[in-house]
Amino acid sequence: MNRPQTTADLLIKHSWPAGQTMDVACPNCAATVATQISVVREDDLPLRPEDCEDCNAQFEVYPDGKTVLVSAPASGQLSDRALKAIKFFESLTFDPNGPRDWPFTTEVETLVTVAWLHEFEDGTLQFLDADQQPPHVYSPRLDPEALERFCETNIDAYRSFHDKHEVALDRRESVAMTPFW
Repeated sequence: MNRPQTTADLLIKHSWPAGQTMDVACPNCAATVATQISVVREDDLPLRPEDCEDCNAQFEVYPDGKTVLVSAPASGQLSDRALKAIKFFESLTFDPNGPRDWPFTTEVETLVTVAWLHEFEDGTLQFLDADQQPPHVYSPRLDPEALERFCETNIDAYRSFHDKHEVALDRRESVAMTPFW
């Protein structure tokens, strides 16, 4: 005998399976992806966006396990530009508290627009423009606290460099800095 529907049953439109995750096949490469479904189930959402770590495809996951491909990288070899971008973003770290915790390091990063704060395996940091051969260097390689102190001590040198080369830097043109450290 069927039980009567409760108010909660009537409010649920999408029937996600139980559990925290749901295994689905990537529609681009067929790799198994364990997609987090607890939030979409709790909020009764109709789908869950997902990314495949194997092929970088983006797709949608539906409560019945159906997947729909949204985008996928072009097949074949990656271009040199794409490989360069991947290599660059491997070392990029997003720190939402950076401006508060590291104000002078953050200001230097803003002033020297072509240089990126590169983190090395040992935890040291250095401002570099690795697009140049050899790379243009904009700071010594220091631990984060020492780099913040260095940037604070030398902020006027960075501000002067920016003022002198503002037009080129705003166009993302590389401008070498004469080391002063």
